[in-house]
Amino acid sequence: MESKSDNLEKEAISFVEGERYSFSIKGMVALDVNEEYFILEDTSGRKHLLVAEYYYTYNYQKGDIIHCTVDKINCSGKIFLEPEHPVYKLDKSYSFKIEEVAVKTNSLDEDVCVITVIDALQHKALCYIDMHLGLLYKVGDSIECTVKRIKKGRIYLSHDSLSDKNNLKLGEIYSFTIFDIKIFSNGKEYYLLHDEEGRRYVLPYEYYDDYNYSIGDIIRCYIMKFSSRGYYTLEPEHPYYVIDKQYSFTFLSQETRYITDTEKEFTIIVSDIFHKEVKFTTHKDLLSYNGVPETLICKVDGLKKGKPILSLVEENH
Repeated sequence: MESKSDNLEKEAISFVEGERYSFSIKGMVALDVNEEYFILEDTSGRKHLLVAEYYYTYNYQKGDIIHCTVDKINCSGKIFLEPEHPVYKLDKSYSFKIEEVAVKTNSLDEDVCVITVIDALQHKALCYIDMHLGLLYKVGDSIECTVKRIKKGRIYLSHDSLSDKNNLKLGEIYSFTIFDIKIFSNGKEYYLLHDEEGRRYVLPYEYYDDYNYSIGDIIRCYIMKFSSRGYYTLEPEHPYYVIDKQYSFTFLSQETRYITDTEKEFTIIVSDIFHKEVKFTTHKDLLSYNGVPETLICKVDGLKKGKPILSLVEENH
């Protein structure tokens, strides 16, 4: 049985979206047919799984030390890692050969020009470009694009003609005005926002109904990431929780998942200020202590879709 000191060591890292961490590759495991994973170990000894099929072209070997960015922490607290690309770097520009030029509909139901190119690993990549300029290009031409995001080994690009629309800094907070609430063609309702330069953005209504927003409100939002669809993802400030502060949450339940044959991970489910379920993962088995806890002290590491991203504070025993 693991000791409390072992658990303390394993809880040393609280992963944060957008931050970069080092891992060693311990090997591979097949959890199901055609489902292979790299087994990664972080600097505190915790194990993580990385879907192998996206990174075969990276030529990883057992024992390699790699650097990964936390691309996403989902609503269940599951961490999605994105290794450094062997060729491309974020916010750097590269030349690509055009395979297709097309007009598509973006998140604002607007027509935009999207150019498909082939990258150095022979994967297709999309580059968003000014409509009038994009239609001047043809298949076989070369185009200079900037890498705005890397996800599952694929790069997502933007063109300099949109630099005035894509110059916000990830992780920074900006003011936006809600100018409309609209149901889009996908049947979902959105807040429509604009920034001080008049550039437009969308915010899904369903995640922020408890925030009681109205048309005309000025709200502050973090720039979370550059979407694979060519726009920034926003996360408003929470009306109650502040990032890096600690709060008490009502404990609801605990779920167990095996990472390897011998190592377990626990998903903790708590209730937030709006009585919504919030999940996060830990290597600490809370039910192995004396009784079921009524409340837990958690640190708010970030926000996502109107919910706090939590990590367990070590004084919970």
